[in-house]
Amino acid sequence: MKSKYPFLLVFLFLFLSAPALHSQSESGDQVVGGMSIKRLDRYENFLHSEINTDKLSGAVYMVYRKGELVKQSALGYASEVEKTPMKLDNLFYIQSMTKPIITTALMMLYEEGHFLLEDPVSKYLPDFKDLKVIRDVNTGKDGPTDPIKREVTIAHLLSHTAGFSHGLGASQLDKDVRQEQYYQKYPDIASRVKNLTSLPLVGQPGEQWYYSAAPDVLSLLIEKFSGMPTNQFLEE
Repeated sequence: MKSKYPFLLVFLFLFLSAPALHSQSESGDQVVGGMSIKRLDRYENFLHSEINTDKLSGAVYMVYRKGELVKQSALGYASEVEKTPMKLDNLFYIQSMTKPIITTALMMLYEEGHFLLEDPVSKYLPDFKDLKVIRDVNTGKDGPTDPIKREVTIAHLLSHTAGFSHGLGASQLDKDVRQEQYYQKYPDIASRVKNLTSLPLVGQPGEQWYYSAAPDVLSLLIEKFSGMPTNQFLEE
């Protein structure tokens, strides 16, 4: 049976409040970095079983405790066809897992006092001032619209309640958003977000939940607040 997924990237960030252990726990288990070797092995054995039953081609995992790397390993193949072994530094296309990464980065700036969650996005990005809401998603991006009843806030972006579409549905508006956002090339994130604001929302801000491309806007806000490109902010 062929693998359903070509790879799996697993990051485990474990924050434990128990006192640090050294070479042996009270139960007699051998430990490393304050964690049970037996439990760590159990996790790796699980990944091996997923690979051996063709559920995964390969995996890379890293286990951290209190900011310190406890264990890491590369298992299986990066390419089953070419039988290329997985490596610790393999690059992965993680798709929507960028969302929690971008959200965490933005909240770091929140902790530094750069913005309030209820701030209107237009305070920082003027194009958000006069957004429109489509009346019927089946009429597409050029269909009749209504003005927004309230401005989109940063909290709306974080909770996917801003009214943006992700272009994943079957409506004509979703198809238009998909074409505009994923089949066009943009020189930077600002250009991509500007295009997003030119498209009508699928619902009024704060009234409904829509899985959306809002993290693209969060990325632009990171650049506004930090004064550097998002990738540089993440690296630092």
